[in-house]
Amino acid sequence: MTTTIAKGFNVDARFMAEATYGTLVATGHTYLPILSENVTRSYNKIINRDLGVGHTMQVPWINGAEACQGTIDIPLDYDNTTTIPLTLALGTNAGGIITPDDELTASYSIVLEKTNKRVQLTGGMINVLRIRGDAQTQKVIASCDWIFAKMAISDTALVADTITSSEYLKMSDMQFRIGDCTGALAAGDDLRITNFEIVVNNNLLTNLYASQETGVGGSFIVQPIRQAKREITFSFTTTRYDNSDEVAAIQTAFAANSALQATLVFDGALTNNLVTIELPEMYVADEPTPNFTSEDLLTFSPKHVCCKNVNNQTYMGEVDYDIRVTVVT
Repeated sequence: MTTTIAKGFNVDARFMAEATYGTLVATGHTYLPILSENVTRSYNKIINRDLGVGHTMQVPWINGAEACQGTIDIPLDYDNTTTIPLTLALGTNAGGIITPDDELTASYSIVLEKTNKRVQLTGGMINVLRIRGDAQTQKVIASCDWIFAKMAISDTALVADTITSSEYLKMSDMQFRIGDCTGALAAGDDLRITNFEIVVNNNLLTNLYASQETGVGGSFIVQPIRQAKREITFSFTTTRYDNSDEVAAIQTAFAANSALQATLVFDGALTNNLVTIELPEMYVADEPTPNFTSEDLLTFSPKHVCCKNVNNQTYMGEVDYDIRVTVVT
């Protein structure tokens, strides 16, 4: 007998939009490059204990409500993967301009092909998106906390469209600018950073169950909805602490509760590859003081809360959101 051994480098993923929440579609599949995945399925196990004659009789467990959640890490490139997690987590993609919606209604399926068995994850929505960049590894990654309606194991092969050959976003290709809101950001607002993280928390209600209706099993979650305001935070670390006007502006903004603005622009080596992340109005959430515990370089790591640009400031007035991402290829 030949035994097929599953290996991580053979794992393949497909991604597709759903017409009906929780239902896998037969066509329109797209390859989804992933770095890691730890989605798990669990049941609320119900243990029945009935009294027998003179002893306690154990009967088999019964599966109660099903929960299926986990994290999938996706490397970001210019042509394929940057738009997918950002559009899923934020909501609207109009010609490469990605902006947040107040309500998220679209759901997606992901199929993981692990050698000869395929894990079908349906009814997927992103609750938390973390965009991370690190200068040491040069990688820019989208770490997505998914909520799925259910998981199934299938032998059915899925045909996916071939992805476009593309270059990945790199920290060495990024220009970061931050400053106050007295005018447009310019070359004098550049700041070199060693890492950054943008967190989009959609605050979805993830554990709502209801009785069964036609075509929908009562043991699966109801499609998640937003139960609180969207929260977007931005943090970074820099070692360019001394004589930096940008760091001084951040410290001043924290004390005065005044707004800052920031842009992260990734300009790839290939022609027209450009990703721009705009944060038009944000406030420093923690006291940005450089602590030290050794003789190493002092680091400066402020955390900012991003707000919707309700004031339509002239410096970035067309960005009427708490975040806007523009992808050009």
